[in-house]
Amino acid sequence: MEESKMGSEGTFRAILAILQWWGFNVTVIIMNKWIFQGICGESICFRISNIDNSSRDAAEILIEGTTAVELSSGLHWYLKYWTGAHISWDKTGGVQIASVPSPGSLPRVDAQSVKVERPVPWNYYQNVVTSSYSFVWWDWKRWEKEIDWMALQGVNLPLAFTGQEAIWQKGFNVSSEDLYGFFGGPAFLAWSRMGNLHGWGGPLSQNWLDQQLKLQKRILSHMVELGMTPGILWMGIRDGAVRIFLVHQILCLLKWERHLSSSKLKNMVM
Repeated sequence: MEESKMGSEGTFRAILAILQWWGFNVTVIIMNKWIFQGICGESICFRISNIDNSSRDAAEILIEGTTAVELSSGLHWYLKYWTGAHISWDKTGGVQIASVPSPGSLPRVDAQSVKVERPVPWNYYQNVVTSSYSFVWWDWKRWEKEIDWMALQGVNLPLAFTGQEAIWQKGFNVSSEDLYGFFGGPAFLAWSRMGNLHGWGGPLSQNWLDQQLKLQKRILSHMVELGMTPGILWMGIRDGAVRIFLVHQILCLLKWERHLSSSKLKNMVM
């Protein structure tokens, strides 16, 4: 594989490693957005070209884009539409690249080059409860794989909820008793964050809080490295806020889905 980069070093290498594409001749260029504007105009795009005057004897493909997300989605587009490859989650087929030709015989694109523009500037991924339904027990290895998959699919606006409880703990003058009574267990954090359930399945251990914060730093670093804009959301709910912020008006909304109050839920936790 041959790489030529201007910008984030090592980002595209991780994508190729997951696809086990080391044997292929791929030239990758991350171009300055002002230079690339002559190709894309005001839109966001990637371009795939044939390299006719390559120094190599084998066929070579050039992928150009302004960020590693554009480069990665360009690679995925080429694999999907020109080699019949399929890249998905493990439970829905996983990485299927057996149809990709052997090194040196990659199919050429038509008309010398192909340009694909984003129909919208942002590709959003996940929702509030995905962090509990799917991600709650993930380690860094699994997260890294998912983030690389996001890049291949062109995702540039993923949510990033992991570790926010540690920020609440460190950033606000709320007692440990209030915090531990407010946070639900790991599998119920999505609903604690929305204020639907307090303390259900909790409390969280300090080790959990510290490890999740450490994990979030790696998640955010890799997302930004790939040119993504992480959605770091906070619902504005803090236990103990009534006592701390006495001068502010804090409203209590109706109970969520007819559930019991948080105090009764705490008493029910075994």
